[in-house]
Amino acid sequence: MTGQLRLYEADELPPQFQLGAPGRRWFTYIASGVLAVTVAAVATFLIVRAMRDTTPPPVNVRVDSVPANATVLFDGTVLPQRTPMAIPGASAGRRHTIRVELSHYEPYEEQIDMPHQGGEVAVMATLKAVADKILIESVPSNAEIRIDGALRGRTPATISGVDRDSAKLLELRLKDYQPYQKSLQDVTWPPDGKLKIYAKLVR
Repeated sequence: MTGQLRLYEADELPPQFQLGAPGRRWFTYIASGVLAVTVAAVATFLIVRAMRDTTPPPVNVRVDSVPANATVLFDGTVLPQRTPMAIPGASAGRRHTIRVELSHYEPYEEQIDMPHQGGEVAVMATLKAVADKILIESVPSNAEIRIDGALRGRTPATISGVDRDSAKLLELRLKDYQPYQKSLQDVTWPPDGKLKIYAKLVR
């Protein structure tokens, strides 16, 4: 009885739908091909998406300053343009250093984290004027300090509020000694605006 049932089940499928050995091989080949194409398509999609994810869009950096016409350094490199200016194509997702410099003003420096999604970043540098000073010492001390003829104190002293562009002549005067004179237009002012002068007076 069990054998008859098994024989009946084996013969239940019509002959036209039963696969012989060659048919089964062709079916295997077709199924394998379809599977291979599907796997390749999925892999290509994943690779393209990964490439898109690892190539962030660029960032444009706009740098402005008050006063304008200042020099800009990007990660230590001096750029040819002056403020206001734009730096195109900065790397997204990275940190860059912006430094703004202008004569007679304290430098401005800022570290900027570029957004991962790209776009534009604005940097506004409000520059602070350097307070020019002259630090004066003399031997002997207690000499009169005159700038462009105006009495400004006695040595040793720090003279504040000096305009390096307009101040022309520094004089030291002490009784029984020859006057000491120095042109303020021929000296090199340091970046911090503090000019040091040491004078040895001669009889």
